[in-house]
Amino acid sequence: MAANATRESVAKNALVIAREAAGRFGQHKELCKKFIRSFESGRETQPDFKFGRRKYKALLQRAANHHVETIAVDLNDVEAFLSHEIQDPDPMLLESLQVPKVQLQQSIELMISDIEENAL
Repeated sequence: MAANATRESVAKNALVIAREAAGRFGQHKELCKKFIRSFESGRETQPDFKFGRRKYKALLQRAANHHVETIAVDLNDVEAFLSHEIQDPDPMLLESLQVPKVQLQQSIELMISDIEENAL
């Protein structure tokens, strides 16, 4: 009897955690769009003639032109982008998502762990 109760409570906890993660999906999706659109690589890389230092815009264009099949996103780049976003969330992003600043900051904090958990 106690084992069944424990199993049910673990299942409920897992369900709650999954629902919370799913609730952050919209915010994460918009952050991913902004990351792809605006992330700039460091000075050590040669800029693209069309996109400058916007690393992932250039990679997406290369994929669209069938020069590459896979785009590898460096989690260190995502982490650097997110650490900047936590400090100063984009006001336009806040307005489009219609969420409080604190809620968006919490979602940003959890984004890397959500990515890592979903990649397993």
